[in-house]
Amino acid sequence: MKPQVQVFNVCDYCQGKAYLPYEGGTNAKGKSVIRHSACPQCHGTGRSNQWITIEEFILMMGGSLKDADRELNEQYGSEEPVTSYQDSRESAGLW
Repeated sequence: MKPQVQVFNVCDYCQGKAYLPYEGGTNAKGKSVIRHSACPQCHGTGRSNQWITIEEFILMMGGSLKDADRELNEQYGSEEPVTSYQDSRESAGLW
């Protein structure tokens, strides 16, 4: 399993507005008001998240696939699966 990165984007449904108008009416003084509710897609955050691989992240940031392969091989070695034990030892600087 290759490592992945979580990327946050602007919500496609509300274009980052988070709350959308859904009902109009008047208040007690007779002034026109509009009620808003949270976006059904992003639940009021204005963002959508997506998990992508390290290669996709490096390409998105302007790198190349050679950079991605080199980075992965330096971090995780060959195509062998990375165990949680190995991953925890690497993050502690002991591997």
